Amino acid sequence: MRHVITQKRMQTDERHGDKTPTPPVPIRRAGRGSYDDLERLLEPSWAAVLQPEFSKPYWSQLKQALNAREAAGEQILPPRHLIFAAFDQCPFAQTVALLCAQDPYIGPGQAEGLAFSVPKGVAVPPSLRTIYRELEADVPGFVTPRHGHLGAWARQGVLLLNCSLTVAAGRSNSHAGLGWQLFTDAVVAALNKRDQRVPTTAAALPTESSAMAFMDDLASAPKSSPSSTAVGTSPSSSRQPDNKPLVALLWGAAAKAKCKGIDRSRHCVLEAGHPSPLNTSQPFAGCRHFSKANAFLRTQQQPAIDWRL
Repeated sequence: MRHVITQKRMQTDERHGDKTPTPPVPIRRAGRGSYDDLERLLEPSWAAVLQPEFSKPYWSQLKQALNAREAAGEQILPPRHLIFAAFDQCPFAQTVALLCAQDPYIGPGQAEGLAFSVPKGVAVPPSLRTIYRELEADVPGFVTPRHGHLGAWARQGVLLLNCSLTVAAGRSNSHAGLGWQLFTDAVVAALNKRDQRVPTTAAALPTESSAMAFMDDLASAPKSSPSSTAVGTSPSSSRQPDNKPLVALLWGAAAKAKCKGIDRSRHCVLEAGHPSPLNTSQPFAGCRHFSKANAFLRTQQQPAIDWRL
């Protein structure tokens, strides 16, 4: 006999601020549930910003496709309750940095809804090991951890965004055509269009208004020290929701294509090759994106990101 749960639906309603919770509706256990109410799982501030997307044809088609694949026996990663984990830990107004990847990891136990991140206890993937080596070279005091969980970054305002938020187990990029690309396009567009105001007291950007030109000037600048980071601060609470410019860390073709519309006259866009060991075209090593991101944030009177894990 199939067991059903009603309480979880009630908790979801309360989390999103519904004053009158919907009547209990039986749903299947986590990981095997219907995707019909997928948007109800999204963090409230993001749900408000992205509300127009939920009435578009692609959104209902996406949910239907996920339902059909699950019914056919496909294992969809990450588990349903983790699909929007990146947004849960990084509310819209608190987002100060964007880091994109193609789609979730496809191995057992790896996908947790955060780009490049895996749960503690899961082996650190090769791409993340490459990222750790760059951090060691770029951020004084960084020590490679024994785990691959990047939640500490997300809680400081780094949106760890996969271009597709789900994937079939064992099949990379298998959900790219389901509609997620349109959804994450809307995410990037929303960040790009935020009311951006550089404070008059902040260090000025170059006269050509190019954040990238500013970052070029950092090539010979000293690296940031641990004392300049927000060590020991509470995740996103230390950052004011003032909608200041964004720094985007784009590694590889998929991330660059996803964010090609970002206004570089207002935002800082850092590009490098993908950290995968299989990448032999554009290099990742030596990009110094972590210290450059913090240098840009300081010009915007924003706390630096503590990249240590």
